[in-house]
Amino acid sequence: MKTEEFKRVLRRYYRHHDEFEKIAELREPAKNPDFAGGESIREIFRSRCTGDIIVFHKVVKVGKLVHKRHPQMPSPQIEKQYGF
Repeated sequence: MKTEEFKRVLRRYYRHHDEFEKIAELREPAKNPDFAGGESIREIFRSRCTGDIIVFHKVVKVGKLVHKRHPQMPSPQIEKQYGF
């Protein structure tokens, strides 16, 4: 996904949030040393209208949010796995 396309999908998500459904949640140990012992969580959403995919990432440690939820471009692996 290119930057301009990501921006378009992000705008659509914020304008039409109700058309996006959560299709997966990927959890793994946080890789950043600042968040050692934490869990990296990626929530994957797909638009029911366009099929566009957007990912939101956050890190939780001992039940506390330590890295704020933010959008990110889907990785090539996520694009391939979820048919983007």
